[in-house]
Amino acid sequence: MRRILLLVTIFILAVVAFMGCHKDPLDYGNVGVLNLNLQRGYKTMNKGALESFDARVTIYYSEKDTISYNCRFVDTDGDGLYNNDPSALDCLYARREVGFWVGVQAVIQGDTVSGMTDPTALLYLSEENPVIDVTIVLEAGYPRIVLNANPVFDGETFLLYGEVLEGMDQIEPFGFIMRPGQLTDEEKRFWSKRVLSRLDFDELFEYADYMGFEITDSYANKFVGRIDMSELGEEEYSVVAIAMLRMNDNDTIEKIIHSSFATMKFSLDGVYIDEPYYNGDTVTLYAYYAGNSQVYECGFVLGFSENELTDTMPCRQTDAIFSLALFDLQPNTTYYYKAYVKTSDGTIESGVGQFRIMGMIQEFGVYTESATEITESSATLNGYVTSTGGVHYCGFILNMGTYNDTITVESFAGGSFSYQVSNLTASTTYYYQAFAIRDGWDFGQEVSFATANSGQQGTSYSEPTGYKDGYGYVDLGLPSGLLWAYSNIGATNPEDYGNYYAWGETTPHYSANDTDTTWLDGYEEGYDWTTYRYCNGSLTTLTKYCSDESYGYEGYTDTLTTLEADDDAATLNWSINWRTPTQNEIQELIDNCDTTLTVQNSVNGMLFTSRSNGNSIFLPAAGSRSGVALNSAGYGGYYWSNFRNTNPNSIGVAWDLSFDPYYGCGIGGNGFCQGFSVRPVCVQSKKKRK
Repeated sequence: MRRILLLVTIFILAVVAFMGCHKDPLDYGNVGVLNLNLQRGYKTMNKGALESFDARVTIYYSEKDTISYNCRFVDTDGDGLYNNDPSALDCLYARREVGFWVGVQAVIQGDTVSGMTDPTALLYLSEENPVIDVTIVLEAGYPRIVLNANPVFDGETFLLYGEVLEGMDQIEPFGFIMRPGQLTDEEKRFWSKRVLSRLDFDELFEYADYMGFEITDSYANKFVGRIDMSELGEEEYSVVAIAMLRMNDNDTIEKIIHSSFATMKFSLDGVYIDEPYYNGDTVTLYAYYAGNSQVYECGFVLGFSENELTDTMPCRQTDAIFSLALFDLQPNTTYYYKAYVKTSDGTIESGVGQFRIMGMIQEFGVYTESATEITESSATLNGYVTSTGGVHYCGFILNMGTYNDTITVESFAGGSFSYQVSNLTASTTYYYQAFAIRDGWDFGQEVSFATANSGQQGTSYSEPTGYKDGYGYVDLGLPSGLLWAYSNIGATNPEDYGNYYAWGETTPHYSANDTDTTWLDGYEEGYDWTTYRYCNGSLTTLTKYCSDESYGYEGYTDTLTTLEADDDAATLNWSINWRTPTQNEIQELIDNCDTTLTVQNSVNGMLFTSRSNGNSIFLPAAGSRSGVALNSAGYGGYYWSNFRNTNPNSIGVAWDLSFDPYYGCGIGGNGFCQGFSVRPVCVQSKKKRK
């Protein structure tokens, strides 16, 4: 009993002591009071009256030294000025004799808004002035940019990537700044300001040997800078992205915002991972190899912890830059991964990265669809959302060359939305991506279209110069006498995409001419090694067209390099007189024709015009199918040859004709299981060739 009384007495004394110590912060003499008033910006004022809302207030003494409050703000007299509610929080406190600025974020009637005081004109509280009144106007998100910490080497230069997270319409991305080594304490204090004035910025190069690089390209909310490898050493560099705030009428000094610093080493040998790309229910991993050794396999290893990466997934391509699309991932799960490359000198691995799948990614996606109704000065942009629940707005970001035009579309019934843009320039390639606004921004993939040539009407390709077994061909006057088909397999006109075939297969994996892509039984995974005809579920279990027993099922090998007639989609679908072209025949087409990216009947593609007789054929930019995804439609074209790559390090790879606005036209190599277009060829009869 005495023990119980003793414990009760100790508890009472502790409570009394705590209450005696819990004093108003002003009693300590080191803080003052911040009276904060908020106004809604013009973009949200027209949504109707609002008595109160919740907001998060952050007081910044520096970027890392902050304190945050969750506050309720109330319009007590209906004048549109909201004050922090005394019933919810007595006061907002800030330190005295220390400069600070204030940031606010809130969601008001579905709009995410924020605002802040000027970080270059700090607020101060003192013993003489312990209370300060501050008014902040809440608009669209305050400008914020980030730096991708993984530079990409493209063979000649390193690419730095920055991204605008908020306030795209308020800034102009400017470039990147870097210096060898780590920042000093003095430099860290300099960069702790979120916003720098032009006067601050002019002092920058007094600190150390800084280098500046302007952006060389931009698209949507991303911007890119190039650094020549000759300007770089082997040491580490501190790198930051910067952007210029657009000046208002009352501004007299230019202001600059920046990302956080990242430490980078621009090594020319190794494997590096880039940021994953999220699109609907798919996550695509990206990596690149910077080295000179011959690559015969590359891919990724996935797992649920950094120390347990167990699931090895080879990629279909063996290029320096490679990627892998992942499906059926578990929601609310963090995945860890690394990239690897197998070369003649051994296996090289990247560091470990991670990404997290949220529950919504399985339910919501934004897709950018190909532009339609393209003329020399206008086009219709198209997009799609998988669910309209919680979506406030949809729209497009259109790259106009010197700036990005953000277009909002309020009608998206059924998930589809479109917008016709005008005042475009003839014979110009434009890039755009769809977006949807819910609690934040979701983006679809970027696609492109090219406006028609000035004065161009309809089409400029040649009509068939003859027919073979009912299918039209065009005589391009090639040295070999080869005749190229007028259209793709499964198409009626040259601008029709037609069907997609895996190499060595003669039927598509989906119902023909079905724009909704209904996958056939057994092909629910689309175009993948698990569905490929001549393997047992993986690249290393090939059952035909395999010269390496380590890739063959139970050691299978053969000496086949060219598609047999029974495996040729052109022969099986048209007739014995038609076949898929060889690699050399594709090269002949390229060497003897002028190639032009153009638009025919509102469809992007490449026109091949003979230099000998002026005839031409049009190959649409039909894209390709990988898994269940249709990639690069409207941007690039991929057409099979009938010849596989015979390099011992490229098993399971066949040659193809490919083109897009970035790389132009050429011959590439891709995995058998991918779905590409087929443009057949036939040989002139000897009588006609005389």
